[in-house]
Amino acid sequence: MTARGPADRGSGLLATAFGLTFFLAFLLAAAQLLLHLHARSVLEAVTDDAASRAARAVPLAQVEADARAALGRLGDGAAFEWGGDDDQLELRVVAPSPVSGPLGQLLGESLVEVARVRREAPR
Repeated sequence: MTARGPADRGSGLLATAFGLTFFLAFLLAAAQLLLHLHARSVLEAVTDDAASRAARAVPLAQVEADARAALGRLGDGAAFEWGGDDDQLELRVVAPSPVSGPLGQLLGESLVEVARVRREAPR
């Protein structure tokens, strides 16, 4: 073991503090990115399911209530817009992003998903 002089005392403290700060910042960014990706995936699945249920002549109010329940807290601020014509049904869902801060502004403040399905009629 080498002998250290008084000038070397505490020299690693600053580098360790910066390294730990950068590590925690990247860990926070990765966690927020995963939360955003999970919310997009859930919104896409629920939107597709709701549109296909509505295409089978299930009442829109029931479909929307079930979709909000499936979305959980994400569904509290979600807006459902129904459209389409006689052959096709379109559902557009806009929900607030669960990610806030600088990364939330970069990823977008709201999640938007559109599903288009053909209407099904009994034969």
